[in-house]
Amino acid sequence: MSAAWQTPIVVLAVMAWLAAPPKSLAEASQREAMRRQMAGKSSKSLMNIGQPAEIPLVPTPATPPAAGEPQAGAAGAAGATAAAPSAEKVKDEKYWRDRIVAAQDKISRDTMMVTALQSRINVLKRDSVNTDDPMKQRKVKEELQLTIDELDRTQKGIEAGKKSILDIQDEARRLGVPAGWVRTGT
Repeated sequence: MSAAWQTPIVVLAVMAWLAAPPKSLAEASQREAMRRQMAGKSSKSLMNIGQPAEIPLVPTPATPPAAGEPQAGAAGAAGATAAAPSAEKVKDEKYWRDRIVAAQDKISRDTMMVTALQSRINVLKRDSVNTDDPMKQRKVKEELQLTIDELDRTQKGIEAGKKSILDIQDEARRLGVPAGWVRTGT
């Protein structure tokens, strides 16, 4: 057999040996030593030299206005009322359609998540019954409980999304917005 054929076989044998769980602590330490030898020395080191001792958690306050800028007062109030109509969002057809579409998209995402979570719950229930090892069974049951809690939160999110759509439609009706602007596809 030539060396060209032996190299892949040796590589596969080493990879299979590394992929299999170690049978003893000695074998685990051999694998770690081999891994460290193959990885080589680190080229970078992470340190906080030159960095502030502690990163502030509170954002820094905004800078005060310059001397030439008007401050909030009598002169500032007059300028604010003049800018208010332009700053207020125009509630046209695009605004209402975007709000409805965003709410529908959230409901759609949450509905897909409910389906995925329910599938995950079914798998975890099966695994918790079929697992003999008490430690693994406890972990599976903990994960099952977390998934059930997430399913409940997601279902509440769907209900909140449906209420949000009804609130948007009600607000539009009170403001005299055409019904076609806030019509849902479902």
